Amino acid sequence: MYYEVTCGKCGEVITVDEDVLLEGEIVCPNCGENLEFDFSDLSDDECDCGCCGHDHADHADEDLMS
Repeated sequence: MYYEVTCGKCGEVITVDEDVLLEGEIVCPNCGENLEFDFSDLSDDECDCGCCGHDHADHADEDLMS
């Protein structure tokens, strides 16, 4: 999966894959600004994207029981 990230300094749109995001930072190829990615405020309980490694199937059974 690929994501578009916009540099806050120059506005360059950079396409990165999930592995790059998980590394936590990249350097903008246009202006050299260090772009950092912080996912520390996300928890599995709040995530329903399917890309974080959280197994949402566990919660599907709970939904069927309620």
